[in-house]
Amino acid sequence: MVGPLVGGAATASAFAEQAVAYGLATPGELRGIADAWLRWAAADDGWLGMLHGELLVRV
Repeated sequence: MVGPLVGGAATASAFAEQAVAYGLATPGELRGIADAWLRWAAADDGWLGMLHGELLVRV
């Protein structure tokens, strides 16, 4: 599941450390982001679409 993975990364990762160190987020804000991901993952109607594609151009 992506929810717990991203939720954990929001609070315990190099991303989280740098976000706090650079003043981009507080630990409380990161906890809020993590909690939101966990709520989304637990919701019956929660879903995530990740679209991928490739563009080939010939010049």
